[in-house]
Amino acid sequence: MDPESLKNNISPANRVNALFWSSAGRYIILPGLKGFNGQFQFHHVDELETVAIAEHFMPTDIEWDPTRRVE
Repeated sequence: MDPESLKNNISPANRVNALFWSSAGRYIILPGLKGFNGQFQFHHVDELETVAIAEHFMPTDIEWDPTRRVE
């Protein structure tokens, strides 16, 4: 996925301040960490689609499970 395609796929109303690639390499999370809105956007980069949007109160960091398991 090129950066321009990703930029066009993100809603301008959502405030994000980081980008986290999954260990599998197909997904990214665009979060609003710390003082931002706490919204997480999950994107599948091969399909150029938003998979999910979730909110968490005052998140500070994100970590992917290195075993790639899904719980």
